Amino acid sequence: MSGPVPPEQQEPLAEALKTSLLDVLETMAWSAVKLSREEQHSNFMVRGEACGVMRVHGAVTGLIGLATSQYTGKELVSRIVGLSTDMLQPEDITDGLAELANLIGGGMKAKAGISGIHLDPPMAMVGQGILAEWKTEAMTRVITFEVGRDQLRLYANF
Repeated sequence: MSGPVPPEQQEPLAEALKTSLLDVLETMAWSAVKLSREEQHSNFMVRGEACGVMRVHGAVTGLIGLATSQYTGKELVSRIVGLSTDMLQPEDITDGLAELANLIGGGMKAKAGISGIHLDPPMAMVGQGILAEWKTEAMTRVITFEVGRDQLRLYANF
């Protein structure tokens, strides 16, 4: 099966994605995370300063992504790799955000209970005012979490 995800699979996928993000941030990045809100958008637009995106294909077709501020992105990567933020080079932050997206996507894949899900290598972007948009036919679920005093948005389009 490829293409739009049947409605009966969308909720388990979204729950698996949320649970995966919580697991990764709480266990690997030692960060307290709280679900803030969920919204539906007609496009897949990642907006922020530190972003990671990956394509999902096979039994499920779509995109997943995350976005936050550079400060929070750097803090999360610092905690995951065990280096202070001042020791991180710009490429460490980009690589760390890609790995964060990969960990969250891999967790979703494991928790969803749907066989045949494949993930492409993640892509990450760090900079001021990043706006990346992909044309899709499906609605995008934007799930906002509170991470410390900041927000992290999780994007799911399947």
